[in-house]
Amino acid sequence: EEEGVATVSCAGGIGLDFRLMADRLPLAKIARPISLEVSGLAGGHSGVDIHLGRANSNLLMLDLVSAIRSATDAYIVEMSGGSKDNAIPSRTKAVIWAKDADLAQKIALERAEIIAQRLIADDAEFALKTEILRECKRDSADPEFTSRLLAFTDTLPKGVIKYNDEIGMVVTSLNYAILNVTADELDLHLSSRSSVSEDLDEMTEILASAAAKHGFDAVTDSRYEGWAYDENSPIRDEYVRAYRDVTGKEIPVMGIHAGLECGIIKRAVPDMDIIATGAVTIGEHTTKEALDLDSFGLVYGIVKLLCKRL
Repeated sequence: EEEGVATVSCAGGIGLDFRLMADRLPLAKIARPISLEVSGLAGGHSGVDIHLGRANSNLLMLDLVSAIRSATDAYIVEMSGGSKDNAIPSRTKAVIWAKDADLAQKIALERAEIIAQRLIADDAEFALKTEILRECKRDSADPEFTSRLLAFTDTLPKGVIKYNDEIGMVVTSLNYAILNVTADELDLHLSSRSSVSEDLDEMTEILASAAAKHGFDAVTDSRYEGWAYDENSPIRDEYVRAYRDVTGKEIPVMGIHAGLECGIIKRAVPDMDIIATGAVTIGEHTTKEALDLDSFGLVYGIVKLLCKRL
């Protein structure tokens, strides 16, 4: 999609679903329900934006619930946040039960003020909307759900896990993409990315082990391979030289924390030396998708020179 870039690494990915079934319970009559809504966050792509430090609304909501539970008995009645495994969730809604509703609301608002001070400028519109409800006609999941969920997520890594300074690229990350709690079950979908296959294997083992410890069923629903950066790449060096000779400019060498077909090719032919490059395109994946022919002509000439020199 962009001219003048030599891509030398991409991320693979894996999606994991964690589920816990529950018995329905009526809400405790000695307590009152409270609604919480986290909104205003920037969100973004869970790969190319994960290093920007933007907040995850699911994690913020769990932080609020944890703060409330430190002051009064409380548990999640229902929760919903995120809709896509490749997006950083920007809005999460919840209803919680609290023994002392007034105190719970006070703690939530105070915690939100602390959170707001820690957020980056991209998340400046962060807001917490909360209301003590007169009644809640819904049944509830077992209170143990809340304890297990908080204990499970508290022990796991979050966001950027490993970074490659040499090419300025995130190597491994974990996104808390989708979270749903109902009276019948708890579903949590985590999305991990890495350009190193061994890191994906390790992440899967860490998550599966933690899930077993806290009683979650864990299912891997998808996986695609990454393409790790290779310090010794003759084709990269030759392409950089060819680009310089044709344009008189230096071409940036970079990786992308998202999936490319190169990861699948490299997995099939491990000793293949690969780079990815291209011309300027416009309106990708729309009915107005177009190719900049001038840009294509330039890149085509550079690739021909590269092939001649190999």
